Amino acid sequence: MNFPYPWRHNRGQSYNAGSAICQFQHDFFPLNVCRDFLRPYGLDNSGRYRLPMIFLFRRLIRSVKAAFLWSKALKNASNKKYQESFSNIQSIYSVFCATIPSNDAPCEINTLASYVASKVGDYDLSIKSALLVLSQLNKSDRGLSENDKKYLRYYSKILIEHSAYKAGLPAPSFDVLKIESEFRELDLRTVQSHLRSKFPV
Repeated sequence: MNFPYPWRHNRGQSYNAGSAICQFQHDFFPLNVCRDFLRPYGLDNSGRYRLPMIFLFRRLIRSVKAAFLWSKALKNASNKKYQESFSNIQSIYSVFCATIPSNDAPCEINTLASYVASKVGDYDLSIKSALLVLSQLNKSDRGLSENDKKYLRYYSKILIEHSAYKAGLPAPSFDVLKIESEFRELDLRTVQSHLRSKFPV
């Protein structure tokens, strides 16, 4: 069975930690934070709730740490250091007090978690993570076009089928035919290049 490898890292390629930090801030810390949580901090002149500087500083520290771990997880996976990559991924979820997989994590992180889990032999976690990715993609996931979603759905389908095959289990029920049909009609040039490089099919 053909199986995709995530992000083939080119020697000498640098990592854009700054953009990764921004992505984490966007994905993990939406602006419309719970008002009840912020109520003790009062309102500013515009009527919006303001955050104390210490909270913003802690948020930035978590984002920097998670972005660094994300780069390490991708690099280790591309170098086939799957146990190290899995450890990096676990640390990312720990930073945000989340479990693997998590609806609070971007689908890219859940996708990599699914892939690496399959490589370290945790096929149940791989299937669970990929199924959650399919669920996330069926909703309004930030920053992804419809073609991006079709691409990641197909990648998740391969992960599910591969892990089920390796575990000797029947593949869970999901809309396989629709996913395959959408992928056959997909022009890969319309998919964001960073997704194709991280999760090549």
